[in-house]
Amino acid sequence: MQYSYGAYLVPRRGGRGGGSGKSPRGRPPGGHKRGIGVLITALLLLTSAICLLVVFLPRIGQIDVNGKAPEFGGKKFYFLTTADATEYGAAFENAQVTAARGGAGYVYNDGQKYRVVASAYERESDVKALVAVNAGSDWFEVNVPAASLEKNGIAALEYLTGGFFTELYNASVELDRGNITEAAADAICAKACKHLFDMAIAVENKKLSEALERASEFSVSATRPMLSYIRYVAVRAIALCSYALT
Repeated sequence: MQYSYGAYLVPRRGGRGGGSGKSPRGRPPGGHKRGIGVLITALLLLTSAICLLVVFLPRIGQIDVNGKAPEFGGKKFYFLTTADATEYGAAFENAQVTAARGGAGYVYNDGQKYRVVASAYERESDVKALVAVNAGSDWFEVNVPAASLEKNGIAALEYLTGGFFTELYNASVELDRGNITEAAADAICAKACKHLFDMAIAVENKKLSEALERASEFSVSATRPMLSYIRYVAVRAIALCSYALT
């Protein structure tokens, strides 16, 4: 017998007569319909389970064995300064002089005064050694704090405070020593910034993503020495992400 919905059900009877009103093996009529109902219910439950897995599996992957979201561990940097001022105009003038001498010339506002930053370092001992031989210089600590983030955010911060900073720092050192050309230093830093940008756009935390995108900007200008600009980009990246997570 063919039903209008297209399924084919062929009843099997024991004889050619009218039958007893029961299906073979003593099953009452309509048993096959209940079987189909059970099958449909099972399929619906399976579909619901698959939908739930699609929603929650990505989140499960972002939780560690202790039931906590993974964290960026944080990292400290040390900024060498050449001057400070309570008025921006004075700080800007000092920043211009610092940039002309190859320093970053980045104006950092700590909430009480503007501090003119010449360069950033990973080790406190390095910045202290420079302060000891540069009259009028000083230093302060900038912390990119620990944060609970999704995996893309953690990966971007680990790159920023690791490989990205190292690439720019080494490029500035080698350029300052005359071991590489400006063109070579430019290419190294531009590549690192492009990689940071690619990571930034995948970060879910909007505030951090925007900070990372700004940090990845790399546009050399003839008004600033290449050495100064590379140091400026490195300092700016640390400062922006510190602000974003504070």
